[in-house]
Amino acid sequence: LQSTTMSTSVSKRRRWSPLTCLAPAALSPSGLITLESNDGEVETLVRTNVELRYAGSGSLPLPPSPSASGASNIATQTAPWNAIDTRLSCHVTTHRIVLIDDEGIGGSIPYALVQAVQSTGGPSFRSPRSSYKIELSTHAWGDLTIVFRGGDFSSYTQSSKDRDDSLNAIQSALKRKAWEDKERQAMKEALRPSTAIASRKVGVDAILTKNQMRHRENASLADAAFGGNSTGAVHKKNSGSNVEDINAFMSEATELIKVIEKYAATLERERSASSSRGAIAPSASSKGEQETTKLIGMLENMGMTSALSAKQSGSMYHKQLARQLADFLHQNDKLSKAGGMMTLTDVYCLFNRARGTNMISPEDLLKA
Repeated sequence: LQSTTMSTSVSKRRRWSPLTCLAPAALSPSGLITLESNDGEVETLVRTNVELRYAGSGSLPLPPSPSASGASNIATQTAPWNAIDTRLSCHVTTHRIVLIDDEGIGGSIPYALVQAVQSTGGPSFRSPRSSYKIELSTHAWGDLTIVFRGGDFSSYTQSSKDRDDSLNAIQSALKRKAWEDKERQAMKEALRPSTAIASRKVGVDAILTKNQMRHRENASLADAAFGGNSTGAVHKKNSGSNVEDINAFMSEATELIKVIEKYAATLERERSASSSRGAIAPSASSKGEQETTKLIGMLENMGMTSALSAKQSGSMYHKQLARQLADFLHQNDKLSKAGGMMTLTDVYCLFNRARGTNMISPEDLLKA
């Protein structure tokens, strides 16, 4: 038995490929990406059945093995170099590109290390079925290529759409440089008038003054981001102003998300309180729900919410939803506290309550 155990540990080799040479990506127990929420990272796109290739000569350096500390008896032998990883899922966020294989190994390419990105491949006279690709030039790993194989059905037409959607998401993220927002937001927070004024007061007066100033600042932020003003002036609807409005919105996106999330949470508390009292104003409730739905829908369309929609997730939507559900039930041992079993009705209600306004349908829950 001892010799069998030793042979099993020795026979396990560590993979050596472009994916295992990238920066390790932390995953949740169900296999979802662990986003850097403190830095405002948001997942914007998911595509399946992609390949990662190293376009340079030789091989990439393999990072130190996590078992090198001696805590594990697994051998650290390395398999031969393989320049291609297949059957990966490609996750595009505001901060990086994350690639995950079927074994739960994840590697990330931070945008800060990307020098250039371009699309290549597609049909030509010599190669009518040439693969659709994205070529990345990086500081750390040289030239990498992401090849799209058309999702779960290996459709050549779908591979073209997957490549274009991914390229647009990557280029938008590179243009925004959201990974630099943390420092910028910290500077803006320190310079807020509400922070300076409240620091000179104490007690209840300081709290009230700070809240009043924050409400004014949030209103000014929305006016600046949407190109509006407090008097409700009508803007000229031309292409130039539209581009300026979008750029202003994107530049203030991180802070706007925080404001809208607070607004949605407040509305949900008020709705719950009204329901418990049995007194709901239909007109006010309807107007509030319409405003919240409009704001959240705008963020979803721009790929700036943490819960991916079916359009952003593509063929992985229900698989991603299943993993979100598994993480939700795993958090705080909800399933164990319920005795190890929960009805689908209870799961549906609890999960949608946690998702706020971005709810799912009963059909989506069953498929997940």
